[in-house]
Formats: sequence, C-alpha cells, structure tokens
Amino acid sequence: MPESILIVGGGFGGVQAALSLARKKIPDTQIRFIDPKTYFEYHAALYRFATGSSPMEACIPYKDIFENNGVEILQDTACTIDLSKKIVTGASGSHYRFDTLILALGSVGATFGIEGVSKYSYGMTSATEALRLKMHILESFQTATIADVENRKTLMHIVVVGGGPTGVELAGELAFYARTLALEHGLDPTLVCIDLVESADKILGNLPERASRIAEERLRTLGVSVLLNQPLTREEIGKIQLKDKEILTATVVWTAGVCAHPLIQKTVGITVDRKGRATIDACLQANGYENIFVIGDGAATPYSGMAQTALYDGDFVANVIECKTKNHALPIYLPSVPLTAIPIGGEWALYVKQGRIVTGYRGWMLRRFADLQLFMKLLPFSKALRAFRCGYKLEG
Repeated sequence: MPESILIVGGGFGGVQAALSLARKKIPDTQIRFIDPKTYFEYHAALYRFATGSSPMEACIPYKDIFENNGVEILQDTACTIDLSKKIVTGASGSHYRFDTLILALGSVGATFGIEGVSKYSYGMTSATEALRLKMHILESFQTATIADVENRKTLMHIVVVGGGPTGVELAGELAFYARTLALEHGLDPTLVCIDLVESADKILGNLPERASRIAEERLRTLGVSVLLNQPLTREEIGKIQLKDKEILTATVVWTAGVCAHPLIQKTVGITVDRKGRATIDACLQANGYENIFVIGDGAATPYSGMAQTALYDGDFVANVIECKTKNHALPIYLPSVPLTAIPIGGEWALYVKQGRIVTGYRGWMLRRFADLQLFMKLLPFSKALRAFRCGYKLEG
C-alpha cells in the first residue's frame, strides 16, 4: 500500500503543499486533499468581489489547479482527527486514513463575544460571506430609493469594523463603489457615508507608523471617516454602540478579528499557544509527532496569517517530506519577512517591504504583480493570466 499523505484545508498552504508534493513525484505515495469547497478562495480579492467584481479572480476551481497531477480531491469537511489511529473523520461520515498529515486549516472569524456582532454583522472571511455582503448592499440602496430622508441616510451608511488590511481595503473600495451605486439608483451620492472603526490608536497596527499614517490620509481623501480608539461595544438592528458614540447604519462589516481554526485546538495531542495556534518544531511538525505538520494560519510561526507565509510553508513541508523519504538532512524553517501591499481605492495601493514604502499607482502595480505571481504558483500560465486579467479589467 502506498504512503498516504493527507492534506486538510484548501487555503494557500494546503494547495501549495499538494502542488509541490505532486511535482516531486515521490515514489509510492498517494496525495489526497480534503476541503468542503470545490474551489480555492483567493482572500486578497474578496473585497473586490464584495464591491461588484467578478468571482473569477476570488474563486478558482480546484480542478483547474490540480489538473492531471495525480492529487485526489475529496470534497468533505474534516470534523475530527484521531492522531493515534491516523484517521480523519469527515462530516459525510467517511474515514480518511493517513501516514502523514498536513493541517492547513487556515483561520476563522472571531467576534470576541461582543453582543450582537455574530448575529447582525457581515463577515469577509469567505466568498460566501462576500457575496452575502454584496447582495445586502445592493438591496439597501434599492430600498433607499423609496425611503424617507432619515432612513435613506441609514441605508446608505456603511460601517467597517477593524482597521487591518481587509478593513482598509474594503473601506477604500466602498468609497468608490457605494457612490457609483448611488448614482445608478438615482440617489444623492453625498448621502453615502463610509466609516472605518478601529479600537486602537492607528490603523494597520503591524505596519510602521509612517505607513499607517499614509493609509489613513488616503482613506480620508476618499471621504472615509476613520474613527480611532473606538472599540465596538454592542450591535443591534440598525445601529452600533462605540465607546463614545452611537451610529445608525444598515450595514456593519466585521473585519476586526480572526483566530486559528478550532479543529486544531480540539485535536487531542496537539498543543497550542494563547492564540490557539499549534506549537511546532523547526520542521513545522506538531510537537511530539514526526508525521503531523501544521502550516499557514494555524501554526505558531512569526509571520503566520500572511498568504506568502502559507505558500512558503507548503513548499517547506513538501521539502521536509521528500528529505525524509531520501534519508537526507532535514531543512530548518527560516521564513523571510513578507511584503505588504494594500489597495486603498481605485488604482492606488500602499506597498511596504523591509522599510521601503511605495504608494499610489506604482504601489498598485506592485500589488497586481504580486497577485500575478501568486496565481502563477497555483495555475498553469494561461489560466493564471486569465484570472489576473479578470481582476485587472474590473479595477482598471
């Protein structure tokens, strides 16, 4: 029986691990890939999908990614993992045996128990959530055409909670999209109000102060109100309560927090840090196991949470597995600092890499180039270019 390598999770790390292993053609191995979806979600493009763009860039079918490379795709949701028996059980009731397991489960939204958020807010952690937000905004503006003035203002008021990259990208794009929608519906575009709410004293908290300040200035130039030091304390239908004020709004988008997938925390044998991420060794192996790897958002690594990190992790683990089969010395995990490229409305982006800051159209082109590079790691050239051009045409 061939050695069974089972990959759980269809984010950047899982897909890259499967592709890298397939290219290595390790003898007597079977590569299987479990995910509930039939497509890969490019999370960096979700803000565009939510604001009117085509899903072609945000959702890439797995059959296009794994075409003719021997990876078996299993459409199922992993529910439990028994490390001692080497079995993953899916929601379908199926049991998947493994010799080597790669957990690439990514992250899920976290609302920190704030009253009303999980019930009334819109998320941005999946294509399904982005589509739900998109349809809600369209419906709100349609309803605004027959509403009185006060209700119209509430319907055209959008609040984005969370000043991280997703929140900043979405707020910047909404500044254009919402005003365009208003004109299309015969509404006064000056009634559109976009708020970005952040509990800390600056947005993009992981970036240098200068980069954060540039992003804030860009948002304000676009007409976005940036509310700092204003934690959300409660949400109800049609309104939110911040530390110092109440806001009437029909649309609240929660982008303020994510956490490691709960399956990592509930799997017996895997130890986790205070963020719920698996503690790993220098080969990304779960502590105490030589056949269990954790990569991407679920691993307690310095740059966990970044797409570039997940891609690096996928390649790295594939190399470790290959070295083990050949009895070679195992590599040591040494990731580089990932770059940050954040589009903020139109053909404008903030690009930060190792202290270097590029803004405006040049920054946007660098971001688009980074997008193309990512697509080319996952797809044949012609398909990568098609997905990239889809996003380019809709933005340009």
